[in-house]
Amino acid sequence: MPADSVLPIKVSLADIRPPVWRRLQVPADITLDRLHQVIQTAMGWENYHMHVFETPAGEYGRPDG
Repeated sequence: MPADSVLPIKVSLADIRPPVWRRLQVPADITLDRLHQVIQTAMGWENYHMHVFETPAGEYGRPDG
């Protein structure tokens, strides 16, 4: 995949009613650290929510807050 490719992603909050989600477009070569910053901005957060990224290689993030 070319480095300048853009990927659509959907970010959803678990166990929330009504559903809260955002559709984003991010560069295909985005790092998880940068993706975290993008999600923080899209959700209007200020880096105080717990997060965990699940990937085929395992988990990455701050499961303890």
